[in-house]
Amino acid sequence: APKGSIVSVYMTGEGQTSPPGVTGAIVPVNAPAPWKQPRLRATATVAGLPATVQYYGSAPSMVSGIMQVNLQIPARVDLPSGRVPIVITLTDPLTGASFSTQAQVTVSVQ
Repeated sequence: APKGSIVSVYMTGEGQTSPPGVTGAIVPVNAPAPWKQPRLRATATVAGLPATVQYYGSAPSMVSGIMQVNLQIPARVDLPSGRVPIVITLTDPLTGASFSTQAQVTVSVQ
């Protein structure tokens, strides 16, 4: 992915959503807005640098329970090229408890 571009990450573990999901249901591409969104807040880093989360919530055309996260690769000169770790963190706004993806997940940056 070029620096400054948007990438989509698909993951599970989004927790409770609003509105609630239906187990086994396919999220329609043309579903009325808004799609499901986790009650947790999403942030991301690429190679340890903050990345802007553009969207997080339902993954259209996929089974309910898969979350799509669209984030912008930082357009910084200090972002190395090649395979770098991408970490998405979900934080409970009420308790401050947070959960992060595995650090071994990578994205290739040009």
